[in-house]
Amino acid sequence: MERNQTVITTTTTTTTEENSGIMDRAYYRGIPAVTKAFEAILSLIAFILIMVAPSCVKTSITAGYFKFVTITAFILVCIVWLLFLCKLQRRIFRCTCINWPFLMFAFYGIICVFYFFGDLILAVQACNGVEKASVAFGFLALFAFLFDFGFSVRDYIMARRGLNKAIRETTNVAEGKY
Repeated sequence: MERNQTVITTTTTTTTEENSGIMDRAYYRGIPAVTKAFEAILSLIAFILIMVAPSCVKTSITAGYFKFVTITAFILVCIVWLLFLCKLQRRIFRCTCINWPFLMFAFYGIICVFYFFGDLILAVQACNGVEKASVAFGFLALFAFLFDFGFSVRDYIMARRGLNKAIRETTNVAEGKY
């Protein structure tokens, strides 16, 4: 007498996402997060130095502009860093109406232009060593912003290529071409 036996094997796999939780650990360990930290630190140092610099009559307006640029850059970079670190752009802004690669491209482009002119004008009119040190940290912050601007250009171009490819695929599917 022959018996037919059926063996059923069930395999359960559990995947844990590294990005689960409040913080995005992949972003935290990446180059953009470290670059943003350097940008914030350098902007804060430049701001502190220009605040403690002795007053000079010919640089009062220029120093005021430089203070505005450095503290604005510091605050905005901290906001962007926290936004991406805590994954708030995925949680709060779930709509596709915000083009994040373009937004970051425009953000870094504007910050770089403001920093460039602030550094350049203050470098020409600097009266004392503290202002010159502030300019030096401003230029270091500018280079960090330019480095991040390069990443944002790359991300924007890649997003545009992906968007164009998705539009072509959608058009081909809609027209019946596969």
